[in-house]
Amino acid sequence: MFDALFQRLCDEIAGRLEADLNDDAADMWETMHISLTNMFHRMENDPAHYKFSSVLHLKCERTEQNQAITAVIDKYENMWHELLDAVLKQCIKQESLPADLDTALARLYLKSAIHGLIHQWLVNPERVNLKENGPRFVQTILGSLKHCPTLRVPQTPA
Repeated sequence: MFDALFQRLCDEIAGRLEADLNDDAADMWETMHISLTNMFHRMENDPAHYKFSSVLHLKCERTEQNQAITAVIDKYENMWHELLDAVLKQCIKQESLPADLDTALARLYLKSAIHGLIHQWLVNPERVNLKENGPRFVQTILGSLKHCPTLRVPQTPA
């Protein structure tokens, strides 16, 4: 059951990203922006998404009793790892992101920022208005990917 719910929620988020990765004409940068913004919108407005996120981020411990659940989490975490890597590389190819972006660090930053906002919202939803702040947060994350010099591959001295 957990796997089916995970699959449904991930499909909602990943579906368009994957489709646009297969379409060279698609604007991957815009797709990533829309997908992230829609993800926060769904989290705030869909009770199933909220409950799932709450279990996933606040209540799921890595214990022996939870091995089946954590195996599902690991499976989807690996899927997201590969998908985000492909999305970032496509954005570089389309020149929406700098050619010297450190994609491993950028992926870590992107996931950390998203997970951090989700955690803050779940812990104290009154202080985190996802409807208002979600889109602004997405713009901040994406702006950092584009312009932050510390997300670039370090230059080796000559």
